[in-house]
Amino acid sequence: MQLTAQAWYYDFYQYAQMVYGQLDVVQPMSNGQAIFGAVQALTEGNSAGNASNIEAFTGNNARSINAHIYGAKLGYSFGDGSIALVGNYVPTEYNAFHHGGLIHPYNDLTGTSFTDTMQTGLSNLGPGYAYGVTTHYDFLNKKLKVGVAYIRYLARYGFGGDAANYAYTGAYGFSSSSYVPNQQLWALDANASYDLSSVLKGLSVAEDTDIADAENRSGYTHYNNPYFSSRVYLEYNF
Repeated sequence: MQLTAQAWYYDFYQYAQMVYGQLDVVQPMSNGQAIFGAVQALTEGNSAGNASNIEAFTGNNARSINAHIYGAKLGYSFGDGSIALVGNYVPTEYNAFHHGGLIHPYNDLTGTSFTDTMQTGLSNLGPGYAYGVTTHYDFLNKKLKVGVAYIRYLARYGFGGDAANYAYTGAYGFSSSSYVPNQQLWALDANASYDLSSVLKGLSVAEDTDIADAENRSGYTHYNNPYFSSRVYLEYNF
């Protein structure tokens, strides 16, 4: 059995302090097969004495950060492929920013949570839960790597996906428009990368395509379903 662990901390511009931890376990089997699993936990609170920063950010509508994300993964690997079940949970913390939502410095999801996809994740959606399946497979002697994920989300305080017009000046840092209670969403994410080390060591080209769809209820019509995004980029590891 193989065990690995990681932990990190940051203070985001004196808005919030975050601590993250993850534990991974792999149980090798015969013929290159293995069972693997992981758990993760993230907690975030105010930076010491800086409630005024949160108040300024939200137009005096929230004074504290109190967010937690918990996750689990269980999977099976075989040769050049793997498949895993993943899940995350964010509890509601009433009277905090987004009633338990995370505040972070990124303008896009980084994939830290097991259920993050390119456009959607509990890191942005806030309290609720998510679950789904992820798969990966390597081709051409591991030069071509392909991954697909299908994730379902339930956001306790959804906002319909109108990110372009979102403001943090409503109650508890929500948008000034009505939130969507218990909003359900799903996302399908497909990505691929190809190793170009034969051209330049450490170079690769990658593509990520994502389709996200949110439940559209009567009275909450500000979401254009589905939302589609595709990106192509070069990566260089050194």
